[in-house]
Amino acid sequence: MKINGISLSVVVVLVGLVASPGSTGTVAAQDTIKPRGDRLGVDDDATSQSDKTLVNDVLPSDTDTKSEKDSKAVNTKQSQADRERNERLAKYLSGKDFLGRFTTDDSDGNPAAECYTISSCKLTDQPDLFEMQVRIQYGGRDVNVPLRVKILFADKTPVITVDSMFIPGLGTFDARVLIRNGRYAGTWRHDDHGGHLFGKIVETPKAAENPKPDADANSSNE
Repeated sequence: MKINGISLSVVVVLVGLVASPGSTGTVAAQDTIKPRGDRLGVDDDATSQSDKTLVNDVLPSDTDTKSEKDSKAVNTKQSQADRERNERLAKYLSGKDFLGRFTTDDSDGNPAAECYTISSCKLTDQPDLFEMQVRIQYGGRDVNVPLRVKILFADKTPVITVDSMFIPGLGTFDARVLIRNGRYAGTWRHDDHGGHLFGKIVETPKAAENPKPDADANSSNE
């Protein structure tokens, strides 16, 4: 007798192989449906817990996701606050004279006069980088130059940061100058010599009243 073209005797033999406890087919079938915990010699509860741990390691929890979102929000808020602070600083520096004196390490003479006039200052698209138009007067030198200067903050104190900057007509300079309460102070280096500088920050007077360094500045080699 045939069922759908398959001999009934063949069906009976196949059923017998599956049902027989000692048959290879039974072992294969049973092994296929055994829980993973039985095959490994551990209980299902332990395996289930291990699986849960693995899933938790791979997929972040709701708490982690919220923490990441909060962190991004804080960073965005901080970046905005930093930009607003830098814009206020640029506004403050525009139209200011840094009027003071500087020393030279290898000189025992009195500090020489200097004047840096920042006619304009604006924040660029790069973090902490400012674009300035500056008139530099010291040691008989008087030049107007555009500068791109980095100003970093030490807590709430802005620090003008110059690293090996070449200034046309003057040379290569390094400097760290902090600004606080209408005064400035710091260190400078020009080629193979350097020293300290300090002074006050004042509103730039009218052109006819523009302050100039004292005559003794002509003897300096800043």
